[in-house]
Amino acid sequence: MQKFSTVDLDQQLGNVKAAASRAPVVITEHRKDRFVLMHIDEFKELKSKANPRRVYGRGETPKQLAELLTGEIDRTLKALK
Repeated sequence: MQKFSTVDLDQQLGNVKAAASRAPVVITEHRKDRFVLMHIDEFKELKSKANPRRVYGRGETPKQLAELLTGEIDRTLKALK
């Protein structure tokens, strides 16, 4: 995966966009990977794929899954007592 710094992004926007249209690129800040820039079609494809390892943010967890997890946590805590 090609990498560009945030300075490169500021100074060579055209080159960075051209690279991102071919494949995702990493944008670094202070020499650390911080962002990924990719073509919108590739992003939509990634987002639309079903992911069994989905991570939910606070308040996003479906009720049925939250109840299942809460029940298992309660059972585990009771077993530890």
